Amino acid sequence: MAADGAKEAGWALLRNKFYLINFIHDEYLTLLRNDDTLESRIKLKEKLMIDAMRKHMPDMKIKAVSAIMSFWDKAAPDGADILRDSNGRMMPYMPDSVKTILKIQ
Repeated sequence: MAADGAKEAGWALLRNKFYLINFIHDEYLTLLRNDDTLESRIKLKEKLMIDAMRKHMPDMKIKAVSAIMSFWDKAAPDGADILRDSNGRMMPYMPDSVKTILKIQ
């Protein structure tokens, strides 16, 4: 049932013009423009995924937690730990190893 919900979520994302990069176990990696629509697109993505999964598993608690990042990293923090700039906009997570290579603090 969960696999059916995940597949339906993928189709919902495609129908809503999300650019799917990969599906890893239970995560859809999508390419999103880092502009003023970023947070609303993330909220839409989460809603589409939750709604699709609820059709197949109505009695389960379903949640979708997003993170934005420049480079995919399984160890990235979930949505509760998303960094925000001084204007409250979401900032992408970047692994320390990448920061070292790019010489970013």
